[in-house]
Amino acid sequence: MTFPSQASNYAFIVFSFIGFVLISILLPMHIRGSNTGTCMYIVWTSIVCLFTAVNAVIWNRNYVNWSPVWCDISSRVIMAAGWGNEVALLCIVRRLYRIITMKAVKQSFHEARRDLIVDLCIGVGIPVLLLSLQYIVEFSDFEILEDIGCFPAVILTAPAIPIFIMWPAVFGLVTAIYAGLTIYATIKQKAYRKEVLESHQALQFGHYWRLLALTGIGIICTLPYGILSLVANLVGGPLQPFNWDVFHAGFSEVSQTPASLWASDPLGEYGLEINRWSPVFNALMFFAFFGFTKDARADYRHAWFFIIHPLSFCSSDTDDKTSRFVARYSILHSDY
Repeated sequence: MTFPSQASNYAFIVFSFIGFVLISILLPMHIRGSNTGTCMYIVWTSIVCLFTAVNAVIWNRNYVNWSPVWCDISSRVIMAAGWGNEVALLCIVRRLYRIITMKAVKQSFHEARRDLIVDLCIGVGIPVLLLSLQYIVEFSDFEILEDIGCFPAVILTAPAIPIFIMWPAVFGLVTAIYAGLTIYATIKQKAYRKEVLESHQALQFGHYWRLLALTGIGIICTLPYGILSLVANLVGGPLQPFNWDVFHAGFSEVSQTPASLWASDPLGEYGLEINRWSPVFNALMFFAFFGFTKDARADYRHAWFFIIHPLSFCSSDTDDKTSRFVARYSILHSDY
């Protein structure tokens, strides 16, 4: 039997794995660029692409509880990665704002370390904190949806609003405010903005605009959806009264839902599909912005030479060129 979601499930699996590979190969370049927010964006996005793809493969056309341990881990990792992706955008635009306003240019070691700690607290600490609070509004370890796989089992109660539902809208709003301030500062300092950016050794002028555009698209994609989701949950019906003992009485029981059931609600199906396709779009969008830069192409060549060199597919002349390339690659400072 073919369900509404089945037509896109194979496409989702393919594009999720593609997105995972494409965004992961860009991580070394951004590590060299010392942009913590961008690195966290890559890590969170690649993680959720990989985990959702694996889930879609395992639970394609079935909703059997094959692996409780995997589901327990993956449902929480996917949820944390969703929040992590959103706060990583905030870290990116916050750094751009600090650069254009001369607050993150020619920093001392202690200032750079302080910025790193702040970014990690935002990009890792907040998702982990929210994930630990999620247990309060869970009625089970996880639930299994046919074709989708493991999913957080959250029930709509009053505590679910501040713990679970409102954060995409909040993160999107704060990111939008920072983006507006960054654009304003960029326009205001038009006369010498290029000199400001060039004084920041780890960020090229072109990469500044790519990161700002990436943030803008991320805001457009997440903020309206976050607000609509929050409003829909608030006005969609009365919230269930919260009772800790009742909600957690059957915590070990796993809800297993066939596609015919969860896809019977068009709004619910739309929300689920948007939820799992968004990271794929983010990965492909990120690659479109940064996958064709000079540093990215250099990484591709390095990876290619690294693969073929042990296999002796190259002539001795090529090996010499490879060695010289690797040596140059190791000692030259990246122009990220």
